[in-house]
Amino acid sequence: MADDSDQEKTEEPTSKRLEDAQKQGQVARSRELNTFAMLLASTLMFLLWGKAMGLALIKLMQREFQLSRETIFDVASVLAHFKQVMFDGFMIVAPLLAVLVVTAILAPLALGGWVFSWEAIAPKFDKMDPFKGLARLFAVHGLIELGKALLKFLLIASVSWVLYSRYIGELSGLNAEPLEPALTHGLMIIVDCLLILTASLIVVVAVDVPFQLWEHSKKVEK
Repeated sequence: MADDSDQEKTEEPTSKRLEDAQKQGQVARSRELNTFAMLLASTLMFLLWGKAMGLALIKLMQREFQLSRETIFDVASVLAHFKQVMFDGFMIVAPLLAVLVVTAILAPLALGGWVFSWEAIAPKFDKMDPFKGLARLFAVHGLIELGKALLKFLLIASVSWVLYSRYIGELSGLNAEPLEPALTHGLMIIVDCLLILTASLIVVVAVDVPFQLWEHSKKVEK
């Protein structure tokens, strides 16, 4: 019985702290996980929709960027024409934009859930103190974030250099290919680069997600 009561005493404050933290908008978040999700969604969309989107944009430009003399000398007609072209172009890329917006909204749910808190967006004047800001910058958390940012930069820079060395010859030769094969070839290069960059970020996500969960639990226990 004593063990049960002790266990209840230890569990209840923890759940209450979690609820209080959520009310204040404090949940585990990983920017690296969000970036990874956005890159993965972009890669899949380019893989599935990239060629159709590129061909549709080319046809749009070939069809709409030929204006009659009467239209060119009529300001209202020119504006109306280009407004329609902009709308048609937006509708072509709209599926890609919609997937990215949905991914940006849903990605945080994978870790800490979706929480809206007025306390989180309320102004906190103590955070505007420059001396406290410098102290936070050189605190352990700031140094860890700086280290992660440097490691991520070195990783992405290294992968980008490898990709540049691998594909610069193919990219330079695209202008010698016919339009449609060049478009397909260019899109395949983009998809390959996105896939490799996304795969490289798995290392960053594998480090950042456990760290963010651990750091959030430590903050809640304080």
